[in-house]
Amino acid sequence: MWHLYVLINEGKPIYVGVSYSVKDRIKQHIKSGKQFDKHIIIESFTIKESALSAERSLIKYLSLFGDESIINRKYERFEQLKRYL
Repeated sequence: MWHLYVLINEGKPIYVGVSYSVKDRIKQHIKSGKQFDKHIIIESFTIKESALSAERSLIKYLSLFGDESIINRKYERFEQLKRYL
């Protein structure tokens, strides 16, 4: 499965990515010095191209909010994001 995930730092999204192994990818982010408080898996896909398309859509969607991203709100908002993927 391919997973669409978001890294969060101080309540704001700092990175949107796709990985087959989120656990290994998180380790890479930590090793590279990326600062984040948590990560959230948004959705999982069986087809990589579908995950990459969702990633592009999520990045585009989040860019509409600038620094006031909806990700710094309640978790329920993530469910609303799925509509736009």
